[in-house]
Amino acid sequence: MTAPGAPDDAARVAAIRHGLSLYHAPGEFFELRFLDVPNGKWKAKTVAGYFNDLDLAAKVAAQYDGHGQCYVTLNSLKPGIESRYFNRVEENPKITTGDNEIAHRRRLLIDLDARRPSGISADDAQHEAAKAKARVIFQSLRDEHGWSNPLAVIDSGNGVHILYALDLPNDNEARDIVKHTLESLDHRFSDDVIQVDLTVFNAARIVKIPGTLAMKGDPTPERPHRRSRILWQPEGR
Repeated sequence: MTAPGAPDDAARVAAIRHGLSLYHAPGEFFELRFLDVPNGKWKAKTVAGYFNDLDLAAKVAAQYDGHGQCYVTLNSLKPGIESRYFNRVEENPKITTGDNEIAHRRRLLIDLDARRPSGISADDAQHEAAKAKARVIFQSLRDEHGWSNPLAVIDSGNGVHILYALDLPNDNEARDIVKHTLESLDHRFSDDVIQVDLTVFNAARIVKIPGTLAMKGDPTPERPHRRSRILWQPEGR
């Protein structure tokens, strides 16, 4: 399976592997989850599995790229739950990762998205507005508030993800810190076009895999499907 208009297989797998490495180190288990995978004319299914091999995970994700929404867990998992589906995927899994199954919060996700009806892609103007907003937030947090540079700024296909390193336990206090941080960013930076997503504070959050195709609704000339890609990383990564 290859997504229409996708790069060649080797380049696509390499881009996906690099995207996964922003979230998880080699040897660390994480969940891959694929949503809205076609399953007959009128049905869709979820596919999920746990991996600690970035090369294998990238190849699996490439198989579903363009045939469903491709996601990875944001934070590190408690040991043992990978035994559900060990370095393989399960169709329509009965269980996926829950908030209480996260060991530590290792990433802070700032998700910028266009205000639009659910289930459709952003138009080009909305997409560009999200990138412009990301630059404003990045620079403000660095220059005015002393934040370190993010791990990456990622075009999600419809909006932008700003990804920061984090080192917090998975407890209620950490949850509230992340939640209140997003609320503060929303209060300061959201406007009539672009909003800071307030729902991404949960520990078991899944996030679009960089290098895969974002597929909200049907593609149209005004609202095309776009490939998620890394916009910026510090030198040396």
